[in-house]
Amino acid sequence: MDKKHSLEQKHPLYFEGTFQLREPTQEVVDYLEDLLLSKKDVVRVSRTEEVTNGFDFYLSSKTVLMQIGKILYRRFGGELKVSNRLFSRDRMTSKEIYRITVMYRPARFKIGSIVNAKGHELRVEMIKKNQVLGKDTKTGEKIWFRHEDAK
Repeated sequence: MDKKHSLEQKHPLYFEGTFQLREPTQEVVDYLEDLLLSKKDVVRVSRTEEVTNGFDFYLSSKTVLMQIGKILYRRFGGELKVSNRLFSRDRMTSKEIYRITVMYRPARFKIGSIVNAKGHELRVEMIKKNQVLGKDTKTGEKIWFRHEDAK
């Protein structure tokens, strides 16, 4: 059975997980829409909700959900968190069924940007998963800080 056929058999509101896009720029939103369009043969967006600080997309594939999060994280940097919760138990196999949530928040700055963090004015030199390396514009001192510490 091919993937497209199996998509058609599932209920239109069926979803395996939620992709939470928080505080996105228009560039990120456009890129995500193109990405979802390119994967329309293997995943269905069953519902989209606009929330206070972004969007929630309910997707029919956990695998694609993870792929999208990783693609956006590699391209734009920022914050990526994955969590799961027990949803149900399969009656036939007694396996536990989980729904996953992938939260992605793009970085508010890029390499070369000037930010204030830890009481210093820093030029961003490197962006890692949870840490950012900045160089003080006055003293030249290199300082590591977290994304959320930048102003």
